[in-house]
Amino acid sequence: MKTFILSTLASLSLFAAPSFDDDMAIYETRETAFAYWNVGMFMLMPTAGVGYRVQNTTTGFDLNISAATVDVNSFYHIRGNALWLYYPKPDIRSQFYFGAGPGLHKIYLHLADEEHEEEYDIHLGALTPELVVGHEKSLESGMKRFYQIQVTPPVYIFDPLSRNRMATAGKIPLVEIQAGFNF
Repeated sequence: MKTFILSTLASLSLFAAPSFDDDMAIYETRETAFAYWNVGMFMLMPTAGVGYRVQNTTTGFDLNISAATVDVNSFYHIRGNALWLYYPKPDIRSQFYFGAGPGLHKIYLHLADEEHEEEYDIHLGALTPELVVGHEKSLESGMKRFYQIQVTPPVYIFDPLSRNRMATAGKIPLVEIQAGFNF
């Protein structure tokens, strides 16, 4: 009987879950930080920017600034972000993340009314919520890459020249697709 119990326990241990230490190896505490530059598309306009990202196991922080323009004399958009990131299954080699945080926007638009020979310069600023989802990967060379989609939901901005003082910044969300590379 003693042999039966020992052999049963031995055979069950082969199918047992990994130990706590093996499970935690996936989530071992590690800190990574890197500066990066990014390129992308913002509402069909090319963007370029720089940033700094820090990760400690499942949480991270990203601070960045990017600019979009077609012609600096007629339109530009500058956005700065401070994003909190969450990595559901952290893995230094390849991991998905999502996050949120505030964004600060500066928009310049130059309009020309040729019929009335008038020109208008519009300067707008907005503090907005930002949402991000992406994938980060480490290459064998140690270089980091990430690809992400960042969304700014439609918001209201204060416009002192408008009759109703509040104007919608857009009826659709603003979307930017980015690729980032550490340096």
